[in-house]
Amino acid sequence: MNSDLTLIILIIISCITSVLTIKLLKNKIIKKIINIIIYITYILILILILQRIAFRDNRIFNYYIYKIASGSMRDTLQVNDYIIVRKSNNYKVGDIVTYRLEDKTITHRIVEVNGSKIITKGDANFNIDKSISKKQIVGKVIFHGSLINFLVKYGSYMIVIFTTTYIVGDIINEKTKA
Repeated sequence: MNSDLTLIILIIISCITSVLTIKLLKNKIIKKIINIIIYITYILILILILQRIAFRDNRIFNYYIYKIASGSMRDTLQVNDYIIVRKSNNYKVGDIVTYRLEDKTITHRIVEVNGSKIITKGDANFNIDKSISKKQIVGKVIFHGSLINFLVKYGSYMIVIFTTTYIVGDIINEKTKA
């Protein structure tokens, strides 16, 4: 089963369990707060899913999510790390940027800015890369780390598990009261 279909199935299950959770709540204020949070969350998830499926794009609003594929940035970025990239108009030496070169997407650090030409180098590489233009740059890496890796890999599963656990616990609680 591909990841898009899996994600859609998880979202459907989450929606159903969320609706059941709302119906089982007694406190009207808590019910409204949870209702608002759930609807906002699912609207955002739906937007993300539609973008992924329809456009085969890794863009979420003006941010891009990439997965590191090589060890060229070792010690800063590890293979299989996820990064969040945002377009910028101002690039300087030391910035980690993601750019397109032919059919590849590369994430390296800027080592030199010379007018419209930019030279990058992977932290673990010995040689500098060929110069690129600012037009080739997708954006600057604004976030990376274990939190984003965890959320990208397990976020949907956590939503399903949390909602299902809550509903099962609530149903068991109702039956023990009766």
